[in-house]
Amino acid sequence: TIDGFGAPGPKERVKDGVYKDFYTEGPWFYKRNGKYYLLYAAGGVPEHIAYSMSDTPVGPWKYMGEIMPLSDTGSFTNHAGVVDYKGKSYFFYHTGKLPHGGGFGRSVAVEEFSYNPDGTFPTIMPTDSGVPAIATFNPYKRNEAETMAWSEGIKVEPNSKTGVYVSDVHDGDYIRLSNVDFGSGGPRTFCASVASALRGGTLEVRLDKKDGELVASLDVPGTGGWEEWRVLETPALMEIPGVHDIYLVFKGRKGPKLFNIDYWQFK
Repeated sequence: TIDGFGAPGPKERVKDGVYKDFYTEGPWFYKRNGKYYLLYAAGGVPEHIAYSMSDTPVGPWKYMGEIMPLSDTGSFTNHAGVVDYKGKSYFFYHTGKLPHGGGFGRSVAVEEFSYNPDGTFPTIMPTDSGVPAIATFNPYKRNEAETMAWSEGIKVEPNSKTGVYVSDVHDGDYIRLSNVDFGSGGPRTFCASVASALRGGTLEVRLDKKDGELVASLDVPGTGGWEEWRVLETPALMEIPGVHDIYLVFKGRKGPKLFNIDYWQFK
């Protein structure tokens, strides 16, 4: 309906009719503070994100307007999701801005936002900056290798026994982790669960940038298979007090895949 979604359904629309908006696809439905929200891709192609609200889960709905207008996201389509986490609200959406991205090669981006006092959405524009951290990262527990703030080159794969792990590691690829809190001393050692069907390579841990100070260097041999895991340990090369970014940088022969990583841990 026009009141509910800015335009009637496709069969009822009049050619050359002028409407406030219209529902296209990709609904995201949830309840907050007694109100029901329905976010959706709107306006046809290219898509923007609009929303409607209701007092009941089955309507009637009231069209509320755009949340994310047409923007330079590098994608002709856009679908949204909203999550409240630790007192913060986050708006997830599509972007085609990663290398080789586009309308058929979309990735997920996120913006932090605050609801208006009456519970409605503000206008949210896409940025390239990401969202501020709300906590620090503990390096002294087992950390799954697929945990990352950024990466280049790598992929992840699932396995019914191992779970998800990092694969397709080549020379020069890396993983970055942000706000890693090493406390007031240490670490003494670094270990990782790794596997390689070839010659392996080296996993370097560097501080604050890809070519930063070398924290640890773990030599990874062939283990007999891409899922033949071995836990290897190496001494830490320096103390790291305080909070830093760390980079897991992969080195080895240029060309072939080097090794897989399941998890890592400082001790």
